[in-house]
Amino acid sequence: MQETTLDKIKQISINLFNEKSYEGTSLKDIFNLIGISAPSFYYYYSSKKDLYIELIKDAEELHRKAFMEVLEKGKAKSSKQQLEALIKQYWVFKAENPDVANFLARNALFPPFEFREEIWAMLKEQYIKYHEFVQEIVTNGMETNEINQEVSVDYIVKMFFQMLIGSYINVSAPTKDSLDDKVNFSLQVLFDGIGA
Repeated sequence: MQETTLDKIKQISINLFNEKSYEGTSLKDIFNLIGISAPSFYYYYSSKKDLYIELIKDAEELHRKAFMEVLEKGKAKSSKQQLEALIKQYWVFKAENPDVANFLARNALFPPFEFREEIWAMLKEQYIKYHEFVQEIVTNGMETNEINQEVSVDYIVKMFFQMLIGSYINVSAPTKDSLDDKVNFSLQVLFDGIGA
């Protein structure tokens, strides 16, 4: 299937934004790399900001679909298996969609200053939904005595997401350990912490 102009705009732009940041990327950079004129760009977007916001929405939607797919597949599994599948999905998503994963990570930490509150609000909305899904898994695990009931659900959910963020740094660090070893270590730390 032939790549459309819109597809090219999105792919080139996400690469440029990852490499040079929003502020460091000009529309001229995008036009030149794609080989289009300004009117061709403005047929799709009214501004660089509009393009950027759409890229965030697209990236978050792709991530949400991957997350939901794991939840659907895991309904019959134990809580521990579901949490493990979510963590592994995170790394599969990052491996299969490195540009998108890096773009989301960059915007969670360093969004463009001029509209960072708007971006953080969008990302927070999704985070709250993810939090609710993990909270349900943990609650079910406590009800079946699979997860330690002496620790609060909220604490375990926060631990899950903090471990995920920490493992992002650990997995990205150049060490002698393999990716599988790093992911398995992160899982062991989580499960030791929640008594699963």
